[in-house]
Amino acid sequence: MRILLIDDNAPRVARIIKRLTEDLGLDYQAIVSARSTAEAATQLKVEKFDLVLLDLIIPARLDGEGDVRYALQLLSEIHEGVYLMPRKIVGLTAYDDAALAAQQTFRDGTWTLIVTNEISDEWADTIKNCVLYLRKEANQHAPRDYASDVLIVSALPKEIEAVRRLPWQWKASEPADDNTFVVRGSIQIDDKSYSVVTAHAARMGMVSAAVLTSKLIGIFAPKVCVMPGICAGIPKRTEIGDVIFADCSWDYQSGKHAMDEDGCSLFQQEPHQIAIDARVAAYIDEIAKSENSLTSIWKDWPNSPKVPFSVHRAPMASGSAVLADSDFVQSVLKQNRKIRAIEMESYGFLHACSMASEPRPLGLVAKSVCDFADNMKGDDYQAYASYTSAQTIRLFLERFLPTLAA
Repeated sequence: MRILLIDDNAPRVARIIKRLTEDLGLDYQAIVSARSTAEAATQLKVEKFDLVLLDLIIPARLDGEGDVRYALQLLSEIHEGVYLMPRKIVGLTAYDDAALAAQQTFRDGTWTLIVTNEISDEWADTIKNCVLYLRKEANQHAPRDYASDVLIVSALPKEIEAVRRLPWQWKASEPADDNTFVVRGSIQIDDKSYSVVTAHAARMGMVSAAVLTSKLIGIFAPKVCVMPGICAGIPKRTEIGDVIFADCSWDYQSGKHAMDEDGCSLFQQEPHQIAIDARVAAYIDEIAKSENSLTSIWKDWPNSPKVPFSVHRAPMASGSAVLADSDFVQSVLKQNRKIRAIEMESYGFLHACSMASEPRPLGLVAKSVCDFADNMKGDDYQAYASYTSAQTIRLFLERFLPTLAA
């Protein structure tokens, strides 16, 4: 709270300051005094005050005589935007003729005019109530509303490029802030358009994904957040191109490194799982049953693999390192016997969604298998996996977004 008190009446200034500091606990440093309109103008040029208390009979300069004309001139300049406009202005005067002269100006500006006197303190109570109102108003925040429909965040450029090849009316890249660029689009479903914002992280991994997702949620306030991309599949449970919707995700490296009684190192696992919203599970299962649509996506890829891809809803383990070690994968499988996918970002992404301020977005991860995290790991199927992930997300959103964004 910052108050500019423009008044050359020393006794009244003292009464106002005493009332505000003793009754309301306002800090003395919160009240700035000016004894002329020239001094007031200097303050108003550099600071936006919450409240201005203005004596109507104020001199233009310290060596001049007070006159209502100077107060009215200052008010006119404030109204015209010459100075930083305060949130509220209250006029003070002990003279009826000055109050009459300024009455129309204060009415037009929707400002408050108080007639003071030496006998009663009612006028000081009015000032106190004004400060109390401003204090309460400053502490109130209107509930935030959603500002966009879908935010899509990926770890790799190739993953988001597959999304941007979807027919969603993409626009030119634009800055979201000082170091992140996004591309906006829109999904046309029936007679309604839904907004989409897309971005990719600067680096792979949970930390980068969580930071970017959290930042973009704060900027764009989406209803639904989606992470597409590629992942490693579990052999015999998945095929190349299979799209895994994370039923839950966790950091498989979370726990404690300790020593046993024999002095040997051991790792005590302590995974924290984040589950998807229960409403989404049924929709994912419906997509998994859409054999004709999935087969069409598979056939549209040049030189597609011999086996059509499938959609699964299953646990997805997340870690900070690229895996090409089947033995280590077996140690991860001990944390959840139903794991179908291992990757590097889903836990950070879902954690950012779950910890976002209200209105909180619904988080969804749909990644496609491009390898099996073994010594045969390579980049041969990354483009195909990025494609099946993006196309399956398109199928999901174009079918269920009207319900999710309602």
